[in-house]
Amino acid sequence: MLVKYIRILFVFVLVFISSTISAQQTAWFTINNSYKTGLELFDKGKYAAASEYFRQVTQDRMLHSATTENAQTLSLLKENAQYYQAVCALKLGNQDAENLFLAFIKDYPSSVNTDLSYFHVGQSYFNKKNYPVAIEWLGKINSGGLTHNDNAEYRFMMAYSFFALNNNSNAKPIFARLKDEKNDFQETSIYYYAYISYLDKDYKASLAEFERLKGSKAYASSYPYYISALYFLDKRYDDVLAYTIPALNTVADQYKTEMYRIAGATYFAKENYNEAASYYQKFQERDQGKTQNNQDSYQIGYTHFKLKNYASAAKELEKMDEPDVFYQNAMMTLGESLIRINNKQGARNAFFRASKLDFEKQLKEEGLFNYAKLSYELEFHEVALDAIQEFIKTYPSSRKMNEAKILQSEVLLSTKDYQRAVDIMESIPNRTGEAISIYQRVTYYRGLQFYNERAFENGISMFMRSISSKSDPEIEALATYWLAEAMFEVRKYGESVQQLEKFLALPAAKNTDVFNYANYALGYAAFQFENYNKAATYFTRFIRGNEKDKNTVNDATLRLADSYFVLKNYGQAMQQYDKIIASGVKGEDYALFQRGMIQGLQNQNEVKISTLQSLLSQFPNSNYADDAGFEIGYTYFVLNNYDRSKGDLTGLIAKYPRSSYIPRALVTIGLVDYNQNKDDDALVSFKQVVNDYPTADEAKLAMENIKSIYLERSDADGFIAYANSTNIGNLSSAEQDSFTFQVAYNRFVKGDYQGTYDGI
Repeated sequence: MLVKYIRILFVFVLVFISSTISAQQTAWFTINNSYKTGLELFDKGKYAAASEYFRQVTQDRMLHSATTENAQTLSLLKENAQYYQAVCALKLGNQDAENLFLAFIKDYPSSVNTDLSYFHVGQSYFNKKNYPVAIEWLGKINSGGLTHNDNAEYRFMMAYSFFALNNNSNAKPIFARLKDEKNDFQETSIYYYAYISYLDKDYKASLAEFERLKGSKAYASSYPYYISALYFLDKRYDDVLAYTIPALNTVADQYKTEMYRIAGATYFAKENYNEAASYYQKFQERDQGKTQNNQDSYQIGYTHFKLKNYASAAKELEKMDEPDVFYQNAMMTLGESLIRINNKQGARNAFFRASKLDFEKQLKEEGLFNYAKLSYELEFHEVALDAIQEFIKTYPSSRKMNEAKILQSEVLLSTKDYQRAVDIMESIPNRTGEAISIYQRVTYYRGLQFYNERAFENGISMFMRSISSKSDPEIEALATYWLAEAMFEVRKYGESVQQLEKFLALPAAKNTDVFNYANYALGYAAFQFENYNKAATYFTRFIRGNEKDKNTVNDATLRLADSYFVLKNYGQAMQQYDKIIASGVKGEDYALFQRGMIQGLQNQNEVKISTLQSLLSQFPNSNYADDAGFEIGYTYFVLNNYDRSKGDLTGLIAKYPRSSYIPRALVTIGLVDYNQNKDDDALVSFKQVVNDYPTADEAKLAMENIKSIYLERSDADGFIAYANSTNIGNLSSAEQDSFTFQVAYNRFVKGDYQGTYDGI
């Protein structure tokens, strides 16, 4: 508008000059004509030609000869010509344009065209996108000297230049005024104000301005994206979908990728994972990974996870490598996905990564717990133990604390650290479910440890705790069985029998590998109670049962034979002993010895001797060698083969000087000598028993035989003196008088009356 004003002014000047100066004045005509021609060419955009005419005006010398009034008019004409010359240079892109404006401003600092000069130079630099220089020139303008439209353009160029230089704090206030004014830049200012508000996260203001652009053709291809984004940021998900889906048909191609992303994210937020997957797929097809970020990758992966496309979820989530809150969430979802496709090792690694990030404490906690759990399942027991101990120490108030303690106990169970497992489980109040199950197992196994260490009382305590935690019927049955065994070991035979009978009554007992052994244990318990019929019954059941081992069967066979032996069922006893002898297993020497004893009881003394001699020849170092040696010698004594008896028994004493049979052997030797009327020799053997083995039962028998010999000798004083010299004699006065009377009576019976008298 200012340019038009200048043109009108100077047309008036021309008319004025024409009316006051003679038309015959050629110089005036030339100047006026040049200026007029220059304006005409300027209007036609012929800036080079126009510039030449303006130059002619500025270089004319007529001003010096003009009158004062004409001089002022010519000065104004030249001022404007110089201004237009600079404008032409600017339009032509001449390098001297800026200098021409500077010269003009210097020559006419108060000219109405000065602000226009700043405006044009600033506009030129603005169009060249040289925004710093544009701001420098435009900043010199006194906006009051500009027309309404130029003022609006000037402010817009200033605002946009600031914006282009990321100086939004200066740009925003200018756009704020322009957007609410009626001018050619209002719509554009609305757009940039809305955009800057968007960048400033002033979403409410941004949305309000973008919505003003609805129907705008200029921004029809872009504002729908921002409106969609702002609806999404405001969590107006229904509005997002209602607006965005149709807008995808009209929005510019460059925004479609983002619009698909927004649609996918909106459906994700609404938990409509099928639709989310569809739009995310379109987003990825267009984006090709160029802008896809961690949040996108997490939400896409999680969408696949919710749709049970676990392999696709894992593939998407494994792309992520930049740690942030979405990465931490992604690692948790990745772990769950990999578990479902049986890749526990990969899942373990994912949970470990989540446990090392601090973005979300809950995820960090859960990651560590899951890492410990999978480490245990994959048998990284030491790693699992370290991880679960770290969890318990780091998260003492965790809602998973009981689960953690259970897991820790399971790890300790696998490493056989049962006592620690027991201690941990007993720290859990009000155990339920899995905790009861674990406690039942750890107390059972700790009980077994105590049993094997022969700490039977401690084992009993653990087995009773295990039985009280009724979870696994089979563990309960096993604990009951070993409780019985432990009670047997501490001689609580009655309670042991009760527990064994309870065990056999448990349905789950039949599923254990010790079911039949209960019969064996019950047989031993009955044997200890000297209930040999019952013992024989249980030993027979065990031998006929399924679960058994060879050594225990052999032992049960021997005890069955012993039961029959004590019951004097020698035929059955012999059958069982013969089984052991025939199989040549451990205990054969004992079976041979018992066979010999039965033969002796059946008055087959020669056969007995042969059997026992066979034992000594086959098992010279047997624990029953001295037993057999004594029985052979004693059997010869029974057969009145005194020399053989004495010889064998003498050899026994020499060979086994510490044998418990020595007192009996000496007594038998004494009886041999006594029967052969070798009383002195007999006294030597009997007295050796009394002197060397005073606490043995044979010592009393030897003393009785010594007494008999002294009685036969009528030597009351000799016996009394000897008896009182021993530890087992110490005859009372009455006993001494009684023995003296017996001696006297024997003499009387023999007719030795004088001896009778002297003895009394």
